[in-house]
Amino acid sequence: MFLINKILRRNLNRLLILICVAIWGASHAQFTDTFSDGEYTTNPNWTPDDPSNWVIDNGMLRSNSSVASSSFWISTPSARATGAQWDFFINLQFNTSSANYVDVYLVSTNQNLNAPGNSGYFVRIGGTPDEISLYRIIAGTATILINGTDGVTNSSNNVLRIRVIRDATGRWTLSYNATGSGNVYHDEPSVVDNTVTTSSYFGIRVVQSTSTFFNRHYFDDFYAGNIIPDTQPPQILSVTALSSTQAQVAFNERLEPASAQHVTHYQVNQGVGQPSLANLLGDERTVVLTFINPFPNGPTCQLTVSGVTDLAGNATVSATRDFFYFQPSTVNYKDVIFTELFPDPTPAIGLPEAEFAELFNRSANPVSLAGWKLSDPSSTATLPAYILLPGNYVIITTNAAASMFSSYAVLGVSGFPTLNNSGDQLRLRDPTDQLIDEVIYTDGWYKDDDKRQGGWTLELIDLQNICGEEENWVASEDPAGGTPGKVNSVNANKPDLTGPKLISAIPVTPTQVKLRFNEKLYAELPLPADFLITPPIAVTSVSFASSTMRDLLLDINSAVQPQQNYTITALQVRDCSGNVIHENFSTVSFGLPEPALALDVVINELLFNPKPFGVDFIELINRSQKYLNLKNWSIGNFENGTAINLKLITSDDFLLPPGGIAAFTPDPFTILSHYPKAQQGNIIRVNALPAFPDAEGTSCVVTEAGIVLDNFRYTRDNHSVFLRDKEGVSLERIHPGQPSNNPNNWKSAASTAGFATPGLPNSNALATQLIAGHVKIEPEIFIPLYGQPDFTEIRYSFDQGGWVANIKILDQQGREIKRLANNETLSTEGYFRWDGDRDDGTKARPGYYVVWFEAFDTNGTVETFRKRVVVAARY
Repeated sequence: MFLINKILRRNLNRLLILICVAIWGASHAQFTDTFSDGEYTTNPNWTPDDPSNWVIDNGMLRSNSSVASSSFWISTPSARATGAQWDFFINLQFNTSSANYVDVYLVSTNQNLNAPGNSGYFVRIGGTPDEISLYRIIAGTATILINGTDGVTNSSNNVLRIRVIRDATGRWTLSYNATGSGNVYHDEPSVVDNTVTTSSYFGIRVVQSTSTFFNRHYFDDFYAGNIIPDTQPPQILSVTALSSTQAQVAFNERLEPASAQHVTHYQVNQGVGQPSLANLLGDERTVVLTFINPFPNGPTCQLTVSGVTDLAGNATVSATRDFFYFQPSTVNYKDVIFTELFPDPTPAIGLPEAEFAELFNRSANPVSLAGWKLSDPSSTATLPAYILLPGNYVIITTNAAASMFSSYAVLGVSGFPTLNNSGDQLRLRDPTDQLIDEVIYTDGWYKDDDKRQGGWTLELIDLQNICGEEENWVASEDPAGGTPGKVNSVNANKPDLTGPKLISAIPVTPTQVKLRFNEKLYAELPLPADFLITPPIAVTSVSFASSTMRDLLLDINSAVQPQQNYTITALQVRDCSGNVIHENFSTVSFGLPEPALALDVVINELLFNPKPFGVDFIELINRSQKYLNLKNWSIGNFENGTAINLKLITSDDFLLPPGGIAAFTPDPFTILSHYPKAQQGNIIRVNALPAFPDAEGTSCVVTEAGIVLDNFRYTRDNHSVFLRDKEGVSLERIHPGQPSNNPNNWKSAASTAGFATPGLPNSNALATQLIAGHVKIEPEIFIPLYGQPDFTEIRYSFDQGGWVANIKILDQQGREIKRLANNETLSTEGYFRWDGDRDDGTKARPGYYVVWFEAFDTNGTVETFRKRVVVAARY
């Protein structure tokens, strides 16, 4: 690639040289050579010390000596000595040193450049300082005239164009282009010297040490002739803001001082105007401009230059160059915020199919993002240099995807965190690791079943509500699926005007109680006196329990006691926005957690066949008299007496009181949208549940200690016989105290309850107490399928076991329509269930029916019970 670029550059320079020669005419005293003819012996004629030391390689003159610690040369006739210009290309593919350098003789009285008595002028490229310098040599003694900048050739590959001009007064100017291309040259300070005014030869002398430097000297595009007039106006190389009122302008060539220091020749937009002072520095290429009006902090400014001339009198017409001034300021929490997330770009709606996070600068100052970190729990990306102006957006995505968002302000980064579709925790930190913003989202934030399937972004609603979390995000409403880099489609004024709610309290130790609130709290902690506990216990200190600022940890002066119910009331607790807690949501009950035993907690409801785009849930009920902490408990499947596929309920403290109900699901929002009557506060989000197949399966609940508290094997046959569509219908437990795997203890949730009751008492729950020797119908009137409950139970209780029963349902004419038991052995207590169906599977007609219950024992004792039951109809 280097050689290709080299050839292109060489051809261009050859064309320029030929044009110049054509304009200024040829003479015996000037020459050019581009080695395009593949040789160096004619037109012009170069004479080497040894022909084997020099070759033409790919259109360039190259050294070919393999002699260590040697000096060799090549020269050509040249009489140019005054009023002259010399140009050449050189490529030294090594780092120069005191024993490895090149002398290019511009003026030489001797063809042999190693001759002891030689006189003239040469440019040394390299040497100990790794510089480009001009020397005078008289009778073999060299004297430096222009001491070049050190370190220019301190590279393993030095590609240079060098230009030397000696005007009619004897002033020498040495310039070099450090890239080998273009028209930007660096001028060294000039010098006047007229010691030698005639020349016979131009040539190259190479000094090399070891084999490392052999054959690594390339030369091309020689010109020695008249001074080529400068017809190009000066170009602006760069503009740099030195302060809020000063800018430094660098030009590509020396300037005429009067025009360079005329303030009317400079103009800056953004309301800055003309400078009050323009000062040309000693290099005659750099101008420092001083303004009365300051530059705006952050936005790009444009400098326009006109009328500034170079030493040849060429004037700029209207040259422009952008620059900006940036003064960093303190960045506080929430000065820069997440405003849009694209965790699931498939299927594409209208946006590029690539994940991104959008940032917005809501502060009044520009912010440098250089060194900032965007992370989730598994990966971290470091942001590149970028100035985010106030009120502006920027898209952060992968390097590969950045080109897809080229029409927006975008930063491609390495290590961009993969955004989980169902939920993730994103954090934005400055270079000192100070947290600037954090968002812990879930796919429930879409609040739309269709849009959470992919292709739509999550958008922040109110950019000024820095305390809003899940309630301040929603799916985009833009037809393209999102609004990267611009105002969100859901943008609205949605301030937080309601106080926090106290959700729960749990003793994490006998003398510490953790309180949980529904939203982030004010950074200033409430006082111990702001909490009242009954029975009375004094609070001694208050602290935040986690970085979410939703949990408070209270130290108390005496230990809470087991199976004692306590209440706590929070006073003057404020949320992040400063709203004080509402008195209706300021009190909760709690008790000291105790270890759980088998059947203390049982499975109370299960949705295993959800509606389309719905999710499963499993509900637990605490049937003990103990307070139980569900921390590190799991839900799983149960096969061959073993709990498998366990999924963690929560790694945090979670108190389930006596009689308490809690439903667990990966997506509470979907459950609430499908079942509006559900109890929101009792529906708990989990990361995942085990698989619950639609046809049949198993479930179980396991404590942190590995105790299986309950297990339930279900089938779709547990549902009501009259239920045509079982999608979205949960199975409810009828009696918490009866066995879980008794099919009669489970029933489809009532239609009048919405076909599921997550977080609420079951629509089919019954709790009738019987006296021994009795049979009771509960309820006596029911509506099949639509009632609550939609069945009746035939409950019995005997003072001893061993009874055998026959049970049947008779219509008003005494005809049997349904047999529930045929010589079935009874326990001391139990029940049979009738769903209002007939033996042929049809529904019984509305009307009166008789439950005929016959029980007998081995002694020949017979008990017969006749109970009335009514099948009602819905009107």
